[in-house]
Amino acid sequence: MRTRTCCSAGLFLAAVLIAGEAGATSYVGFGGGYSVPAGAEVWGHIYNDDGVVTQIDTITFDPGWAFEAQFGWEANPWVDFEGALRYHKFTSPADSADDISAYETIGFEGGVRFHPRRGFSNSGPYLRMGVGSYSPSIEFKDGMSGLSNQTTLGYYAGLGYVHELTSKLGADLRGTVVVYNAFRPETHGVELRSVFYAISLSLIIF
Repeated sequence: MRTRTCCSAGLFLAAVLIAGEAGATSYVGFGGGYSVPAGAEVWGHIYNDDGVVTQIDTITFDPGWAFEAQFGWEANPWVDFEGALRYHKFTSPADSADDISAYETIGFEGGVRFHPRRGFSNSGPYLRMGVGSYSPSIEFKDGMSGLSNQTTLGYYAGLGYVHELTSKLGADLRGTVVVYNAFRPETHGVELRSVFYAISLSLIIF
């Protein structure tokens, strides 16, 4: 976990330096927003003495907030290579009787961004997609110890629009869907099947 975090931080720092040197063909951004679970569920597997699942309890979550950092650089006039660091937290409903109170995830994503050819402005829509490495954790009520997973692979896709405010600054509004599965029911007793939508607004530095 520590190695992956250091590597991610190093890549982000490199992107900041590249953005400062390369002008409008590279960028970094910081922001946050609202996250909506659309199938983010914890499945609790209960086994009998023979190791066969006899019952599955499903726990759903309320929408939550998120923070995001992004970076990218132009590979050609229509395609950027991009990356993102993200944090999300979701809580279970207040009237839920389940032992699970919340789940959160930290992710590092890498992929491509497709956009119209840039001209006199960096403003324009884009389509993004790629893969991610996600580290989710589940929190329990009443002081019970939590459950964390080191990493799991997933994928993302989204749409966005960048509006150039000045030659060096822009605003980026985008929506992203993130999909991944985590935990092994035969060893953890639970399985996380996560699908959520992240709507974020970021300040972009070109």
